[in-house]
Amino acid sequence: MVEVTVFVETEVNPTEDEDKVQIAVNNVLGNASITLKASQTGSNLTAEAKGLDSLVKLRNILRNDRIRDAARRILFRSIRENEMIFS
Repeated sequence: MVEVTVFVETEVNPTEDEDKVQIAVNNVLGNASITLKASQTGSNLTAEAKGLDSLVKLRNILRNDRIRDAARRILFRSIRENEMIFS
């Protein structure tokens, strides 16, 4: 069985609602543990989700929006050893 851990890092600008950004991240990852830290330009949100179940919602979004081929190209280009980093 493959162990999967998903990390998300994003900046939250002062004009953005932190609660809405948290909801958006949970809409994609499911039940992620989220932390917010203040920064000079707003705040930084980090989220962590473990297990393949954390990617099910993302997979469904890509399938329903019919953008799997485009997403697959971006994701394959972003693979570095055992990590996948994209922005």
